[in-house]
Amino acid sequence: MTGKKPKVWAGMLFVCLLGIWTIWLFQRGDRGLPDIPISDEVNRYLAMEFLPRYSVRDCVIRYEVILQEDAGNFIRNMGNAFSKYINEHEPHIGMMAYYPLAWPNYDLYFADQCDRKDEIFAGMAAYVERYFGHQFSVNQVPAVDFEFLDMRRHGSMKLWLDSHDYDPEYWPTLHLAARGNGEAFLRLAEFYDDDLARHLYYALAEHYLPGGALRIEAKRLKEELQSNLSSERLKRQNDAFQDWVSKIDLYNIGK
Repeated sequence: MTGKKPKVWAGMLFVCLLGIWTIWLFQRGDRGLPDIPISDEVNRYLAMEFLPRYSVRDCVIRYEVILQEDAGNFIRNMGNAFSKYINEHEPHIGMMAYYPLAWPNYDLYFADQCDRKDEIFAGMAAYVERYFGHQFSVNQVPAVDFEFLDMRRHGSMKLWLDSHDYDPEYWPTLHLAARGNGEAFLRLAEFYDDDLARHLYYALAEHYLPGGALRIEAKRLKEELQSNLSSERLKRQNDAFQDWVSKIDLYNIGK
């Protein structure tokens, strides 16, 4: 196994296409590619069509990173190349996440199209070579036994049939909410223990519900949680709210 170990260990990497409730966190790359935003089609598919079909073990690939002497910011650039390929060729994978193991190995996860994971990874590796081959490369590690995969890391995303919080009602509820259904947003909040998620979904429920008892209840629940938010946090919640509304408008044009 060739290459060098980077001097600074970056910790856990999570490059996740988790739909319109997340923010893309790439900064500008060193060279070769600009930072790649998540595409509207990746978001639209996850928000309006995706349903879990696989176990997490069906959706994981192990690969190794081989660095050249001048590797640049390979972590950022690896994410750029991966996301560019997904946006352009595989927008229906639902989610992409990768985690470091013992150097130089990583585990890569998809949420959908997992029966084609080897083919998809080959395309992603080709994009790494195309744009950053002078700095680093990635190679799949064959014949890995994922029987003892640590589900604590991956079991709380609702993305796989064996996620511990998998609920067959979650994704159909999300699909309705992404079509601007206020009652669906009320139900969506019930899937979360996190106050920030619930506050956001109650606000969206209030926005999309017509006048009446349910809208009044959504407003009450939103304001109850809002009283505990700092002004800075409330601004971020409002930004997320506006992002949802703009994406719902976009995805439902002509529907």
